[in-house]
Amino acid sequence: MEKIYLAGLHYVWFTHKKLYEIFNEKQNYKEVFKNLDYDFLKKNNFLDKQIKVILERYKKINLEFLQKKLEYRNARIITIFDLDYPENLKNINNFPFLFYLRWKIDNSPKLAIIGSRKIKLLKN
Repeated sequence: MEKIYLAGLHYVWFTHKKLYEIFNEKQNYKEVFKNLDYDFLKKNNFLDKQIKVILERYKKINLEFLQKKLEYRNARIITIFDLDYPENLKNINNFPFLFYLRWKIDNSPKLAIIGSRKIKLLKN
């Protein structure tokens, strides 16, 4: 499953924005993951302190364990390029490049009401 490499990149500290920048043209997740190094990260405008953290996490990641964890939770990796990625989610600022899905997505129209959980009544 190619997307496990994408989950690995997400785990080592690639943001959704950075994942979109890197994979917008070509979804070569395995190739990027397997060849992750300082030069690649520098070329993709990561800061030195970010590179240090990413490479430290990269050395420790266990993709087999991550795969088993996803399977145990019956979770799939959905990316912006998948047909079942919610259309409404694509239309928000800073949309998630990927997410982990355990259930079916219901794309029917929704209504949301946003408000305070605690109502404070003012005395006149």
